[in-house]
Amino acid sequence: MAADCYSSPGCSESEFIFRNINLSLNDNHIIRNVSGMVQKREILGIFGPKGSGKSALVSTLAGHLKPYIGEILLNGEPVNACRNRIAFVQSRDLFLPTLTVYETLYFTAKLRLSSNEVNIKNRVKQVIDLLHLQMYLDFIRYDNVHTVVQVVTTAVKKKLSIACEMLIDPKVIVIDTAFYGTSAQCDGFLQQLDTAPPIGHHPMDYMLELLNEDCLDDTIPVQEKIVEAAYKRRNTHDWPDYFHLTKYHAKSPKSSKSSLSKDNNNHTKPVKYDAEEIKVLIEKTKDTTLSSPSSSLYSSSYWNQFWTLFCRNFTNARRRILFPISVIQNVYILVVCILVWWQPERTEETVKDRLGLFFFTVVQWAFFSLLDGILTFPKEIKVVNKERKYNHYRLSAFCLSKTLSEIPLTVIQPFVYLSVIYWVANLNNLQAFFASLGVLMADVLAAQSIGVFIGAALRPPWTVTMVPLGGAFNTPPSWFSWGRFASFFYYGLNAFIYLEFKDAKPIKCGAKSMVPVCNMINPATNSTYTEFDSDIILLVTKVEWPLSYYLGVLLGIFVITKILWYIAMRKRKSDE
Repeated sequence: MAADCYSSPGCSESEFIFRNINLSLNDNHIIRNVSGMVQKREILGIFGPKGSGKSALVSTLAGHLKPYIGEILLNGEPVNACRNRIAFVQSRDLFLPTLTVYETLYFTAKLRLSSNEVNIKNRVKQVIDLLHLQMYLDFIRYDNVHTVVQVVTTAVKKKLSIACEMLIDPKVIVIDTAFYGTSAQCDGFLQQLDTAPPIGHHPMDYMLELLNEDCLDDTIPVQEKIVEAAYKRRNTHDWPDYFHLTKYHAKSPKSSKSSLSKDNNNHTKPVKYDAEEIKVLIEKTKDTTLSSPSSSLYSSSYWNQFWTLFCRNFTNARRRILFPISVIQNVYILVVCILVWWQPERTEETVKDRLGLFFFTVVQWAFFSLLDGILTFPKEIKVVNKERKYNHYRLSAFCLSKTLSEIPLTVIQPFVYLSVIYWVANLNNLQAFFASLGVLMADVLAAQSIGVFIGAALRPPWTVTMVPLGGAFNTPPSWFSWGRFASFFYYGLNAFIYLEFKDAKPIKCGAKSMVPVCNMINPATNSTYTEFDSDIILLVTKVEWPLSYYLGVLLGIFVITKILWYIAMRKRKSDE
């Protein structure tokens, strides 16, 4: 790249030009007076030691890092005005963990392309063929290596990141730490792009592993030096065989002069930097990304965003929540519960058994939903933040779609469990059964909402504290009696107790009854009472509210934590 290229007539044919780029972050001047140019179908690599500002530079060139001083033009337009024509592949490959390669591409295309279904599928197929991803379409990016499905490798994840950006058919693709450690077959798509500036930490490894004979011509002096340096390095280090250095050295450097070398003569010269120190002015510049209304920020309509995210979240959550091992575990728990609570009689001795069943039910399914939110959403939020940063969709569309799509998946296993154990345990009537389903649904949804909002920050110690406060300890100190209201377990447990004993069948007295009524004489029979009103259990367990209050609190927790979650997500983006 010639230092005086910017004043030459040929520079007008360039597509991507950056001049005198200066960047300061946190009062640190990390990039100073960097200039360069990339022509159509040209590849520009930026190399440097770790911490030299390579990632910051490419983020600036892609228009995603501000403020900067200097000029970045694509076909004569400022980069902020044409970001939809520039693809940016970050160094970290972030995807939802349980989607297949094809599903990831398909849902990304639905969000980023404003076209019909046929055109979207055709574009996805073109990108798959371009990057040779056919054999990986059903692979899943699971973090757990013990899964039975086929898992994508690091190289395939990098290909998938590039493929997601290729869907929009960009003019320029900027790749941060692009191909180190990937297969040489990745270079095929680069030759079909208009231009692509990639980055790598190891230039010789990158060039030899990425490029093939079609685009690495040994007649070019710069490439001769790369091959020569690689041979020197091979003499002192144990290089893997897959570099195949001989195929790059087979041609004689003096065999012929290619037109490519002539075109690149000017680009082998170093860029001239100004010696004078530049004082970087950090000011909030006017965002010129868009001159149209805010609706043009997004490629698709709100309804399309919602429905696409709904389907994507449902697919991702289905494989997570209904994971075979998890389902088998819950079936095992149900079998154990059937054996323990098989058809107990409605007597005074079995009252505690019923209370134990309710407590176990609330804790089991609430914790199942709570931990799901705690352990899985931190992985999802990285993907969401990246997609929102590039305006793939509105936050409200994501929050609404995630909430609605996961409701049936969250409640299906608790519903099956309660539908079986309710009749096995000889609980109350049919009306109470349906009401109990509603209570269990509200309880698990409130737990999941809490887990998504604050579970990742507060971690399990806070959640464990809610258990004794929720009803496992009925005689707390007087100064701490308010603590039970801080636990959502309390409301679900008391609602189950209310449905079981309110206006229900009488309970038979025990042989050594502790209930005063059972020790009183019945005038009608001239003997002690043999049964007592089930409402007495509500007094003993201090269940004082009507059902609507308990249910209302659970639904209120669900709604309030969802709103707080939405606010926290918005603030998180603004902080970034």
